[in-house]
Amino acid sequence: MKYFGVLAFIAVTATLMAVTEGKNSTWGVIGPKDILLHREIVSLDWKLFRVVSRDVEFYPRNTTRTITAVRAIDFSKGKSGGYGYLTRGGPGFRNVTVHLKSQRGQSLNMAVEIIGY
Repeated sequence: MKYFGVLAFIAVTATLMAVTEGKNSTWGVIGPKDILLHREIVSLDWKLFRVVSRDVEFYPRNTTRTITAVRAIDFSKGKSGGYGYLTRGGPGFRNVTVHLKSQRGQSLNMAVEIIGY
């Protein structure tokens, strides 16, 4: 009986996370000495019965910086948000392309952060 409160707390927390959390993605590991190399916020309006998408590219010239982590952060609430995936480069490379897509008939409101040293 004493574990009932703990189980109830875990169930409520898991439910709230499933309802309010967007589809965030992180590739790589952020170290203590890493810095933010690039941040881009993507906001696209919805289209009726269509998926909106956009590529975020980071190809710096004349740099010696290496990417250690890439984050795609979804700002929408619930299950209406978008998601991202790597198409080129990423952690361990000096460039990256992230493809962002929305759910069908929904808008896209995400940020892409590129972190490295």
